[in-house]
Amino acid sequence: MTFSSKVQYSLAQTPNTIQPAYAIWNASIALVRPGDGWQLRAYVKNITDSSYASFLGNGTFAGTVRFVPRDDRRYAGLLLRKDF
Repeated sequence: MTFSSKVQYSLAQTPNTIQPAYAIWNASIALVRPGDGWQLRAYVKNITDSSYASFLGNGTFAGTVRFVPRDDRRYAGLLLRKDF
C-alpha cells in the first residue's frame, strides 16, 4: 500500500490544483521453482481503482492540466521470469 496526503501543486493555490489524499493498493502472488529459477507471478496494481494525478496545473487558455501516471487506473498482468 502507498499513501499520499493532500498536495497543492500551484503557488497561486487555486482550488482546482489540489490533489486530494489517496491510497494505492497493489497485490501479487507467485509460483516459484527454487531449483531452476523459474517464477510465475500474477499481479494487480491499484486494486481499488483510485484515480489520482502526479501533477495539476492551470492551463494556458482555460481549464486544468492533469498529468496521470500509469497506475491511475487498475490493471493486472502475468510475469514469467527466469533467473540465471
